[in-house]
Amino acid sequence: MKYLAKRLKMYYAFGPNIKIGLGSFGNGILSRYPIVKKNNYYLTSTGERRGVLSVLIELDSYRKMWFLTTHLGLNSKERVIQSQEILKIIKRLDYPVILTGDFNETPENEAYSIINHVLADGAFSANSDYYSYLDGDEPVRIDYIMHSNDISVESIKAVDCNLSDHFPVIASVRCNFD
Repeated sequence: MKYLAKRLKMYYAFGPNIKIGLGSFGNGILSRYPIVKKNNYYLTSTGERRGVLSVLIELDSYRKMWFLTTHLGLNSKERVIQSQEILKIIKRLDYPVILTGDFNETPENEAYSIINHVLADGAFSANSDYYSYLDGDEPVRIDYIMHSNDISVESIKAVDCNLSDHFPVIASVRCNFD
Protein backbone atom coordinates (compact mmCIF):
# COMPACT_ATOMS: atom_id res chain seq x y z
CA MET A 1 0.00 0.00 0.00
CA LYS A 2 2.80 2.37 0.89
CA TYR A 3 4.47 1.71 -2.48
CA LEU A 4 1.24 2.30 -4.42
CA ALA A 5 0.41 5.43 -2.45
CA LYS A 6 3.85 6.89 -3.10
CA ARG A 7 3.73 6.07 -6.82
CA LEU A 8 0.23 7.49 -7.18
CA LYS A 9 0.79 10.45 -4.83
CA MET A 10 -2.12 9.39 -2.64
CA TYR A 11 -2.84 8.88 1.03
CA TYR A 12 -3.26 5.31 2.24
CA ALA A 13 -4.33 3.07 5.09
CA PHE A 14 -3.70 -0.64 5.56
CA GLY A 15 -5.49 -2.95 7.96
CA PRO A 16 -3.56 -6.20 8.40
CA ASN A 17 -5.68 -9.22 9.28
CA ILE A 18 -3.14 -12.02 8.80
CA LYS A 19 0.59 -11.88 9.39
CA ILE A 20 2.80 -14.39 7.62
CA GLY A 21 6.53 -14.09 8.18
CA LEU A 22 7.50 -10.49 7.47
CA GLY A 23 4.36 -9.79 5.42
CA SER A 24 0.69 -9.16 6.08
CA PHE A 25 -2.59 -9.67 4.28
CA GLY A 26 -5.60 -7.46 4.84
CA ASN A 27 -7.61 -4.56 3.48
CA GLY A 28 -6.23 -1.37 2.01
CA ILE A 29 -7.54 2.05 1.03
CA LEU A 30 -5.99 4.67 -1.25
CA SER A 31 -7.37 8.23 -1.16
CA ARG A 32 -6.71 11.40 -3.05
CA TYR A 33 -7.82 13.27 0.09
CA PRO A 34 -6.15 13.20 3.53
CA ILE A 35 -7.01 10.33 5.85
CA VAL A 36 -7.45 11.81 9.32
CA LYS A 37 -8.50 8.70 11.26
CA LYS A 38 -8.06 4.95 10.74
CA ASN A 39 -9.52 1.90 12.49
CA ASN A 40 -9.04 -1.76 11.62
CA TYR A 41 -11.64 -4.04 13.19
CA TYR A 42 -11.33 -7.80 13.27
CA LEU A 43 -14.53 -9.61 12.39
CA THR A 44 -15.68 -12.92 13.84
CA SER A 45 -14.03 -15.53 11.64
CA THR A 46 -14.01 -19.32 11.76
CA GLY A 47 -11.37 -19.74 9.08
CA GLU A 48 -9.12 -17.05 7.70
CA ARG A 49 -9.23 -13.91 9.86
CA ARG A 50 -11.36 -11.19 8.28
CA GLY A 51 -11.66 -7.52 9.06
CA VAL A 52 -13.11 -4.18 8.06
CA LEU A 53 -10.88 -1.15 7.61
CA SER A 54 -12.45 2.26 8.17
CA VAL A 55 -10.96 5.66 7.45
CA LEU A 56 -12.24 9.17 7.96
CA ILE A 57 -11.41 11.19 4.85
CA GLU A 58 -11.20 14.98 4.99
CA LEU A 59 -12.60 16.34 1.73
CA ASP A 60 -11.97 19.93 2.82
CA SER A 61 -11.87 21.83 6.12
CA TYR A 62 -15.67 21.52 6.53
CA ARG A 63 -16.59 18.17 4.97
CA LYS A 64 -15.60 14.63 5.90
CA MET A 65 -16.77 11.13 5.02
CA TRP A 66 -16.17 7.58 6.21
CA PHE A 67 -14.85 4.99 3.78
CA LEU A 68 -14.79 1.33 4.78
CA THR A 69 -13.64 -1.78 2.98
CA THR A 70 -13.94 -5.46 3.83
CA HIS A 71 -13.61 -9.00 2.55
CA LEU A 72 -16.23 -11.25 4.12
CA GLY A 73 -15.67 -14.94 4.85
CA LEU A 74 -16.49 -17.96 2.73
CA ASN A 75 -19.09 -19.46 5.10
CA SER A 76 -22.62 -18.01 4.84
CA LYS A 77 -23.30 -18.13 8.61
CA GLU A 78 -19.98 -16.41 9.23
CA ARG A 79 -20.87 -13.68 6.71
CA VAL A 80 -24.16 -13.00 8.50
CA ILE A 81 -22.33 -12.43 11.79
CA GLN A 82 -19.68 -10.31 10.03
CA SER A 83 -22.32 -8.14 8.33
CA GLN A 84 -24.04 -7.55 11.70
CA GLU A 85 -20.69 -6.53 13.22
CA ILE A 86 -20.05 -4.12 10.33
CA LEU A 87 -23.47 -2.50 10.86
CA LYS A 88 -22.68 -1.94 14.55
CA ILE A 89 -19.57 -0.02 13.44
CA ILE A 90 -21.44 1.94 10.76
CA LYS A 91 -24.24 2.97 13.13
CA ARG A 92 -21.67 4.80 15.31
CA LEU A 93 -20.30 6.88 12.41
CA ASP A 94 -21.17 10.56 12.16
CA TYR A 95 -20.51 11.44 8.50
CA PRO A 96 -21.57 10.02 5.11
CA VAL A 97 -20.47 6.41 4.62
CA ILE A 98 -19.25 4.29 1.73
CA LEU A 99 -18.64 0.56 2.28
CA THR A 100 -16.84 -1.43 -0.39
CA GLY A 101 -15.75 -5.00 -0.56
CA ASP A 102 -15.93 -8.60 -1.60
CA PHE A 103 -18.99 -9.97 0.21
CA ASN A 104 -18.49 -13.47 -1.28
CA GLU A 105 -22.21 -13.62 -2.01
CA THR A 106 -24.85 -12.31 -4.42
CA PRO A 107 -27.65 -9.86 -3.57
CA GLU A 108 -30.07 -12.74 -2.91
CA ASN A 109 -28.10 -13.83 0.17
CA GLU A 110 -28.60 -12.89 3.83
CA ALA A 111 -25.40 -10.97 4.72
CA TYR A 112 -25.91 -8.67 1.71
CA SER A 113 -29.55 -8.13 2.75
CA ILE A 114 -28.54 -7.22 6.30
CA ILE A 115 -26.16 -4.51 5.05
CA ASN A 116 -28.62 -3.39 2.38
CA HIS A 117 -31.19 -2.58 5.10
CA VAL A 118 -28.90 0.27 6.22
CA LEU A 119 -26.79 1.11 3.14
CA ALA A 120 -27.95 1.42 -0.46
CA ASP A 121 -26.35 -0.69 -3.17
CA GLY A 122 -24.56 1.56 -5.66
CA ALA A 123 -25.55 -0.73 -8.55
CA PHE A 124 -29.24 -0.17 -7.89
CA SER A 125 -28.72 3.53 -7.20
CA ALA A 126 -27.03 3.98 -10.58
CA ASN A 127 -29.24 1.44 -12.39
CA SER A 128 -26.28 -0.77 -13.31
CA ASP A 129 -26.17 -4.51 -13.86
CA TYR A 130 -22.41 -5.05 -13.68
CA TYR A 131 -20.89 -8.34 -12.61
CA SER A 132 -17.55 -8.63 -10.84
CA TYR A 133 -16.70 -12.32 -10.80
CA LEU A 134 -17.07 -15.41 -12.95
CA ASP A 135 -18.37 -18.42 -11.05
CA GLY A 136 -17.28 -21.00 -13.60
CA ASP A 137 -18.80 -19.52 -16.73
CA GLU A 138 -21.58 -17.68 -14.90
CA PRO A 139 -21.10 -13.94 -14.26
CA VAL A 140 -22.11 -12.91 -10.72
CA ARG A 141 -21.91 -9.80 -8.59
CA ILE A 142 -20.16 -10.34 -5.24
CA ASP A 143 -18.13 -7.09 -5.04
CA TYR A 144 -20.03 -4.01 -3.92
CA ILE A 145 -20.00 -0.29 -3.34
CA MET A 146 -22.68 0.46 -0.72
CA HIS A 147 -23.51 3.95 0.55
CA SER A 148 -25.48 5.97 3.07
CA ASN A 149 -28.44 8.07 1.93
CA ASP A 150 -26.38 11.29 1.91
CA ILE A 151 -24.27 9.94 -0.95
CA SER A 152 -25.48 9.52 -4.52
CA VAL A 153 -23.91 7.18 -7.05
CA GLU A 154 -23.80 8.74 -10.50
CA SER A 155 -22.28 5.71 -12.26
CA ILE A 156 -20.83 2.32 -11.36
CA LYS A 157 -19.27 -0.45 -13.40
CA ALA A 158 -16.77 -3.29 -13.33
CA VAL A 159 -13.66 -3.13 -15.49
CA ASP A 160 -12.90 -6.28 -17.46
CA CYS A 161 -9.25 -7.16 -16.81
CA ASN A 162 -7.18 -10.22 -16.05
CA LEU A 163 -5.16 -8.95 -13.06
CA SER A 164 -7.32 -10.84 -10.54
CA ASP A 165 -10.14 -13.37 -10.44
CA HIS A 166 -12.37 -10.37 -9.58
CA PHE A 167 -13.00 -7.37 -11.79
CA PRO A 168 -12.33 -3.94 -10.25
CA VAL A 169 -15.53 -2.01 -9.52
CA ILE A 170 -15.41 1.74 -9.99
CA ALA A 171 -18.02 4.38 -9.25
CA SER A 172 -18.54 8.09 -9.50
CA VAL A 173 -20.15 9.34 -6.29
CA ARG A 174 -21.24 12.64 -4.82
CA CYS A 175 -21.68 13.55 -1.16
CA ASN A 176 -24.84 15.52 -0.55
CA PHE A 177 -23.86 17.77 2.32
CA ASP A 178 -26.46 20.04 3.91
